[in-house]
Amino acid sequence: MHMDDEYATNFHYGTHYSSPGIIYHFLVRLSPYTEGSILLQSGKFDFADRLFFSLVDSYRNATSEYSDVRELVPEMYTIPEVYLNLNGLDFGVMQNKKRVHNLELPEWARDNPYFFVYHLRKTLEEDYVSRTINNWIDLIFGYKQRGE
Repeated sequence: MHMDDEYATNFHYGTHYSSPGIIYHFLVRLSPYTEGSILLQSGKFDFADRLFFSLVDSYRNATSEYSDVRELVPEMYTIPEVYLNLNGLDFGVMQNKKRVHNLELPEWARDNPYFFVYHLRKTLEEDYVSRTINNWIDLIFGYKQRGE
């Protein structure tokens, strides 16, 4: 690939955009992913500080840390229960003394995962997404997978 190729700087990640560990990470509150997460961590949940506890913090990491290559799984756009600890699982307490329970949502979602998923799905239907989703498809599944 030549450096002046228009797609040379549009490369995202060539690997790791999805794996069982990432799926278990995001869906830890929903069975059977709960059990998969426990199996992955040798019979217990991962450390509370490494669990999926805040959407805002996860977004900040994914957009500022080169090592964070996770992508949201489709269930996050369709199943509000992935944000709720409906089974009352004990995920532990983080170093800041906060107990991990329901996922912390952005303020605008008003701690309502049903409201949040409704708006995510509504956003996916907007004109901007319809005009540009092909770029994401090319990046994840197509010719833009290869960078310099």
